[in-house]
Amino acid sequence: MKALDKAKVEVAVLLVERWILARLRNHRFYSLGELNLEIRKLLTAVNQKPFKKMPGSRQSVFDEVEKPVLRPLPARPYEFATFLRSRKVHIDYHVEVDFHYYSVPYQLLRSSRKPAKKIARKPAEEIVRIPHL
Repeated sequence: MKALDKAKVEVAVLLVERWILARLRNHRFYSLGELNLEIRKLLTAVNQKPFKKMPGSRQSVFDEVEKPVLRPLPARPYEFATFLRSRKVHIDYHVEVDFHYYSVPYQLLRSSRKPAKKIARKPAEEIVRIPHL
């Protein structure tokens, strides 16, 4: 998707949202599952509706254009990491990250004038990686 398509996509989402909410306005649901089932039915219906100015429907465009170029999801889930600025290696072979000290290989002390370039911090796993090679 190009940045120029953003407005078109937002208008399409707004249209679908209003179409579904308008049909659900006077209904009362007693469980989230019941609501989700009805939304799924209405979403299928809106995707099958033919376009006014073009041939086909949202579902047919998806099947013909988008589905053939879809790729499978990666085997490993995305891992969020925060990359911090360079840190100086102290005389005791440690670097400070968020007020915690981590030991590093002694070779990095020699290059302390050139600090470790990147420090990757993964808060979910509480792992700090300091690449040095």
